[in-house]
Amino acid sequence: MLNKFFDMGTDTRPVFFPILILIAIVILILNPGPEVNADGSSGPADQKATRKTRALFMNLKDIAGKGILLGHQDDLAYGVGWKDQPGRSDIKDVCGDYPALFGWDVSKLGQQPFNIDSVEFEKMKNWIKQGYRRGGLISISWHMDNPVTGGDSWDKTPAIYSILPGGEHHEEYKQKLDLFAEFLDDLKVGLWTKIPVIFRPFHEHTGNWFWWGRGNATAEEFKTLWKFTYFVASRLTQNNNFQVYSNEDFYLSLKQLRDNPNNVITYSDLQPRQTHYISCYCPDTSQPIQCAIFSITFLLIMCVTVITTIFWYIDTSFC
Repeated sequence: MLNKFFDMGTDTRPVFFPILILIAIVILILNPGPEVNADGSSGPADQKATRKTRALFMNLKDIAGKGILLGHQDDLAYGVGWKDQPGRSDIKDVCGDYPALFGWDVSKLGQQPFNIDSVEFEKMKNWIKQGYRRGGLISISWHMDNPVTGGDSWDKTPAIYSILPGGEHHEEYKQKLDLFAEFLDDLKVGLWTKIPVIFRPFHEHTGNWFWWGRGNATAEEFKTLWKFTYFVASRLTQNNNFQVYSNEDFYLSLKQLRDNPNNVITYSDLQPRQTHYISCYCPDTSQPIQCAIFSITFLLIMCVTVITTIFWYIDTSFC
């Protein structure tokens, strides 16, 4: 059969030209050149980022300022009055559709079958795949235990110095990154498509409640840890994630967006249940009227959110 297939006479162009063209197309698909934005700026800092990861990065930049993507932590795992029900989502129950962003946390990875929110890691992988297939973004944080004491993330014993290169627990930290890479490697859809992930390690580091937070390490120690984590995580995970800066200061996040317009993502945890989080940023403090309007509008939105949540708990739908 093979001899018959290749026996095309002396003119082999009808067979081999299409084959060469097909090979060239496959190479271009699997190894596209570096993406460049319309304004000439580059894509992710990781020049070896996968095609899907670069596409996620570019799409986020493209939609910036055009709307809001609603996200929900552990959306498919549990909710109000339910747990582990196929297809269930509080956001879908209330608004009729799933969130645009699905947040997950890999705390206790490699130590036990589930994280600190009692979400089983094997089920988490499936929920991540479901969210991605629905067109959702995937975000992963990591409440890592204190490497010095073995305590949880809220054990503020200084520890960053110990996991830096040359530190007492550096090899242990590398092993944790290996486990994380294995976890991400399982996040595939189809035959080989790796799900792109927004990775936000050491979140809320400008607060002082975690061992990696403010006051528990020097700025240089944190920078070194951040760069090392980025380098190793990108290499181990085969470049299917990009690492994002994630603080707890709303003012700082907005200032960063203003001062660095090319930034695609800056995270800030805004949790109204704690009054010190309720803050707003006024672009120009020399204009008190505009600043006051901004503050009042922000507080009204928060009040409406609280009232809506109360009514939702008594089974009154506003969507």
